[in-house]
Amino acid sequence: MKLTVDKAGNDATNAAFDPKSITQFGFYEQWTDGRGVAAFFDGGLPYDAATKKAVIPPAWNKAWKWFYDGIWKYHFMPTADYANSDQFNKGNLFISGNVGMVWCHTWYLSNLYDKKDLSWDIAVVPTIDGKTTAKLHGDTFAIMKDSKNQQAAFKVLQAMVADQDLILVYGGMPAKPADQDAFFAKIDAKVAPNKINWDVAKKMLLYPDLPNHEAWLPNLAQANNLFGALRTTMEQTPNLNMDDTIAKLKTDLDAAYAAAK
Repeated sequence: MKLTVDKAGNDATNAAFDPKSITQFGFYEQWTDGRGVAAFFDGGLPYDAATKKAVIPPAWNKAWKWFYDGIWKYHFMPTADYANSDQFNKGNLFISGNVGMVWCHTWYLSNLYDKKDLSWDIAVVPTIDGKTTAKLHGDTFAIMKDSKNQQAAFKVLQAMVADQDLILVYGGMPAKPADQDAFFAKIDAKVAPNKINWDVAKKMLLYPDLPNHEAWLPNLAQANNLFGALRTTMEQTPNLNMDDTIAKLKTDLDAAYAAAK
């Protein structure tokens, strides 16, 4: 809230603060859906395999309400209108320079290459209710069983995973520890004069979200659509009853799971 400022220079803790004229926000959960937002508080699986029904982990319920209040009550996170405006770089908020902190993955680093006028660093994820959760994307590549060109695809895949320049373009921290220092050394050159404490990224691997926020679900595409729609609804809609909103999500998830092949 201290980092959220209106055009008159009042921060969000000031009684004179105007939420209709915000020039800088304090925090943003960048480029994730409802499950990613929930994982800020803890890992979880919104599905019970025994009953084949939706389950909303208690930490997720709490996280969504915190997220919603952050937008509409405390105003330290942007509404959809703010986030998608030119002032905030049409959804890519951090490089607009008008948001204090974002929560995102190392694959975001490529957005920060050669941004000489942007001063930034990375920091540990805060502890929430006694627990630190640094949601993890473990990105992998695969060749489909039904691929018609498996050998050619495998040759391409071999070249991709060994090419250090492609790793730099991709931006995700290499899974192989032996490759990490060289990866970060190359990024140091790209983000200078900023000097980043890359040890933070390595140490956060000790605190993944378990279960992972991108874990398998029945009818996964439809379930993901519902979690995406939840975030959109929270960012666009004032005066929501969040208990009703979460209850509707559970009902919609039950229907999606039931429709799975």
